[in-house]
Amino acid sequence: MRLTESEAAHRHALETQALAASERIEARGQRYGLLIGLAALAVAGMALFLGHEKAAMTIGGTTVVGLATVFVVGRWKKPSE
Repeated sequence: MRLTESEAAHRHALETQALAASERIEARGQRYGLLIGLAALAVAGMALFLGHEKAAMTIGGTTVVGLATVFVVGRWKKPSE
């Protein structure tokens, strides 16, 4: 009986560690996504300021569409895991 209880406690500790690691990875990914998005929008703003409207639209548009796609697809895949 003690062996079963010990195994259950060990499994619970492993699941808790895995969940914490998963949360850290997800938070890190969101921070990096925010940094990349802000950097790309800053570059688009600079291109617009310098008079390169088409480049600014391309950089800004692809950044917004790309980030939106990543978050939408990520939401769709989560429940199926």
